[in-house]
Formats: sequence, structure tokens, C-alpha cells
Amino acid sequence: MTIFLYIINFIFFLTILKFKIILSQKLGLTLLSTKKTLHKNNSYLLGGIFLFFSIFTTYIYIKLFSDQILYINFYLVIFYFVIAFVDDRIKISPWMRLIGCFFVTIIVIYFDNSISIKTLNFFYYGILPFPESYFIKYIFPCLCLIILVNAFNFIDGIDGLANLIGISFIIYLIIKNPQLLQQFQIFIFCILLLTFANFKFSIFLGDSGNYLISIITGVILLKDNYLNPNLYYVEEIFLLLLLPGLDMIRLFIVRLKNKNSPFKGDHEHLHHKLFYKYGKRKTLFIYVLLVNMPIYGYYLNNSFLIFSLVITSVIYFFLIYFLSKSKDMEKKLLK
Repeated sequence: MTIFLYIINFIFFLTILKFKIILSQKLGLTLLSTKKTLHKNNSYLLGGIFLFFSIFTTYIYIKLFSDQILYINFYLVIFYFVIAFVDDRIKISPWMRLIGCFFVTIIVIYFDNSISIKTLNFFYYGILPFPESYFIKYIFPCLCLIILVNAFNFIDGIDGLANLIGISFIIYLIIKNPQLLQQFQIFIFCILLLTFANFKFSIFLGDSGNYLISIITGVILLKDNYLNPNLYYVEEIFLLLLLPGLDMIRLFIVRLKNKNSPFKGDHEHLHHKLFYKYGKRKTLFIYVLLVNMPIYGYYLNNSFLIFSLVITSVIYFFLIYFLSKSKDMEKKLLK
């Protein structure tokens, strides 16, 4: 049956490649090439549709033919896909997206206790229970999911970067819990196909694809924390998401300091700065390495926890300082 899932998803992928221009035009998902987009050709934001199809087929398969623990919360998948899909088409106000995501997420968590938080496992303090804390149980996981989705969305901007980071996140989760492989192998396969399509055929994830990868990652973390409180340390999850989180916090502070909206797009992300200095291939290598270095350093030796945190933060801020000299190159490229 798993082979059948591979086949139908691959056929759907080929269909998207064949009719990418028509589909993008009909759905309003064509991003025209400009000097500010960093792409020479038009971009087709069809990746989210393909990933949604892969999640949907996997979900149906598990429901009908498997007794696995379901790590896909389809209510969240549908909502986050729809709101991001609409944003890809007509651009929704960031505040409206935040408010909508907050209320829908907290409602879903209320009815699905398996993605709520009843305990937190700290490396230095052990497991701390929160049986009567409604903030920790419902509001905190809601905020975590929303922050993760927005931090991951900040990664998107260089061809293939969000795809590679998404794969690296899910691979680490599978290493920690090998049972996840059976449930998310199709999802990984489809992200790999999209990475190829991204480079060769200008098919991009769009917000809908970014939202799906990040909400899947977040739900896995919450569900594993609920079902097996000893599996992850809080500090471990922090290391996994460290680099995107640092970049998001820095940009929010800089934008507010400059009296701009914290959600206003710009080219001040770390991946943009790396791109202007080193080009696309080296940027992908450096960024993916920086994202994975702290978590695998910790995984190989738990005593590297603080060291991984400190050294990654130092490298990040050093790169931001060093790469600020590339502003002249940025202006030249955008002319």
C-alpha cells in the first residue's frame, strides 16, 4: 500500500510539472519575476498544494489501513494550509493571520489533548508537571506553534532553503522516534521532489508549503512530548530551532527600532546576507550546516548543550556583523 502512495503522489507531481503555468494562472499563484525577488524566472507557488496532497493521502491511508498513532492533526493542517493558500493569492494582513491562527489553534488543542502540554522535561531540572496550569496546557503550545510557523516562514527566500531545513528537522525527529518514518516517508519524498522542482522548474513552496512543513514539525514535537515526556528536553528543542528563532527575534527588534512593521518583508535575513556574499550554493551549505550543527553536537554528546548554544549564537551574530559589509553588493544586485 505504501508503494501505491508513492506512485499516486509521483503522478500528481508530474501533473503539476506538466501544467504548472496553467494551474498557477488559474489559481493566482504566479509570482512574477522582479529584481527584488532574486529570481530570473517567474515563480509558481504550487508546492503547498503538492504537500497538502501528500499529507491528505497519508492521513487517509493511516485512518483506513493502519493502527499507527496518528501524528497528523488534520484540522490544523487544513486551516494552516487554507489561510496560507489565500495569503499566497491575495496577501492577508499579518495580524489577521496571527489572530486567526491563535484562535483556531487553541480550539484544536482544547479538543485534542495529545498536542497540549502536561509536562516539560528540562535537561538540568528533570520533568516538571503542570496539571492545573491552563496557560501551559493550552495557550503555551498554541504560542509555540505560531512562533514556529512564523520563524520557519522567515527562512523562505533562497531557492530550496526552506525545503532542506524542513527535511533536516523531520529527519532529526525520526532519529529520535524511528516510528515516525513509516508515517512521514511520503512527506519527505515529496519535499525532495519539490526541492528538485524548485531548482529546475521554479516551483516554490509558497506560504502554504512553509506553513505545512512547520505545523507538521510542531505537532510531532507536541505529540511526542505528551506521549513520551522523556523523549525530548526543552533545551534540545530550543537548539533544533535556534537559528531561525535568533533570526526572527533580531529582525523583529530591528524593524521595530526602525519604526517598521515587524512583519514587513526585507532582505536583512541571514540567508539573504549570505547569498549576497557567497551565492546560492554556498549559502545553502552554510545555513543548513549552522541549523544542524548545534542539535547534532548535542545529540552526539549531551555535555555540549551549553557549548552548542553559545557557539552557534556567537557565529550567528558574527556573521550578521561581518556580512553587513555586503550591503553595497545587495544594492548593486537589486538595481
